[in-house]
Amino acid sequence: MLANRSRRYIVGATGGVPLPLSVVDISDVLAAHPSPLPRDELDGYIFRLDEEFLDTFGEKPKKGKPAAQAWGDLVATINGG
Repeated sequence: MLANRSRRYIVGATGGVPLPLSVVDISDVLAAHPSPLPRDELDGYIFRLDEEFLDTFGEKPKKGKPAAQAWGDLVATINGG
């Protein structure tokens, strides 16, 4: 919940699209609220929950597509192209 508050979005004419949380987002929360869980375990749990959250926003780029192409497709979709 706390890391989600720092989530970034891509905003276009049709609305905003949430970006995945980053390691920095989690680190910022842990600096103020330490966790007894090992960091690799905690990151895995947070990223899995984030993936489920992002799945609620519609179709994601297909797996296996290069990141630059996937983001380019997403930006084109947001811009109506």
